[in-house]
Amino acid sequence: MSNLGKIFIYEKKTQDIDRYKELFETSGFFTFSTDNLYWLTQYTKEINPDIVIINLPSFIKLNNDTFTELEELLCYAKSCPEVYINYKLPQEHKSQIHQWNFESENLNYEQIFKILKHYNKLN
Repeated sequence: MSNLGKIFIYEKKTQDIDRYKELFETSGFFTFSTDNLYWLTQYTKEINPDIVIINLPSFIKLNNDTFTELEELLCYAKSCPEVYINYKLPQEHKSQIHQWNFESENLNYEQIFKILKHYNKLN
């Protein structure tokens, strides 16, 4: 497996993320990606990632109940990865979930690298 941890990325253009996988893996992170939120929630329990990055398309709107459900699916039992999401968080949310502005419609390497730097400061 990896030295630094596992990253699971939701991005609608997974081919972009696939290009970065080799860079992350040579840096010590094992990387998974999907363009399907359902699969993200299902595989999170199996993968047990250290970091989850969710870049929601602008047309997706979550109400508080849906967000709470997503939070519960990502943070199960005693385990909760650091989650970075481009969504205005409800007032009540787990401290491991961070609102993040990706500053573009699609993720790029520099934005993910900033998240990794933030994650390293937390740990």
